Amino acid sequence: MKQFILASLLVLLTATAVAQDDYYRRQAEKYGREAEYYQRKADSYRRDATYYMNQADSYERDASYSIRRGEYDKAANAQRNAANAADKAYTQLRYAKEASDKAQMYLNWAADAMRKQK
Repeated sequence: MKQFILASLLVLLTATAVAQDDYYRRQAEKYGREAEYYQRKADSYRRDATYYMNQADSYERDASYSIRRGEYDKAANAQRNAANAADKAYTQLRYAKEASDKAQMYLNWAADAMRKQK
């Protein structure tokens, strides 16, 4: 009877240790997926920022062309549009930085979970 209790206690302790290892592995995988999500989001924000910067450049070219032609109202409008597009680009870059920081945070958490697993 004593051997049965010791054997069952050993099995129970082993099962608990294995379950803990599995928990940390699953947590690390979850954090890794979250990090990938936020990194993709940051890449998307950077693409949007590039689009807005190209748009601002186009508006600036339109403004300089309008000035050469003497169409000052049209040039002022194009310059306002260029400033708005540049603001949107900077906003997208700020969002990209925030998403990259969040991805780094999740990667750190995944590394911590992997260290706890061992």
